[in-house]
Amino acid sequence: MYWNPQAVERFSMAFGRDPLVRVTVEHRSESAGEKGLFKRENQKRIADTYVVTSQHRQPIDILLLEPTPVSQSDNVQVKVALSPDANVRDWQGRRGLAGWERTLKPNETARFNVDYVIDYPKEGRVQGLP
Repeated sequence: MYWNPQAVERFSMAFGRDPLVRVTVEHRSESAGEKGLFKRENQKRIADTYVVTSQHRQPIDILLLEPTPVSQSDNVQVKVALSPDANVRDWQGRRGLAGWERTLKPNETARFNVDYVIDYPKEGRVQGLP
């Protein structure tokens, strides 16, 4: 790979894990069950929080990616709520890959909430969910 500094404003490479950045996942809620009075459907809810802490002495740029569920059927409805609002959508052309790109100050902790509600037919199954 060759880098031409005149071609792009910024160049980034991943060098593996950063021991000065800590990422934890808080599983806030997960439930599955039925909903509806006349039209019975299954529903799955997932709510997690990513907690990212920088222990660096200088500001660092981070990119946190979240593979959001994407329905491939009209019978499956997906509601996605990301907080704060994701500023990255369909990262590198990958449908459903959303996330946040931001700068963390020294010793700063940031929280990113993901909430999903997936509705699907009572007799159906949804694959690929946790």
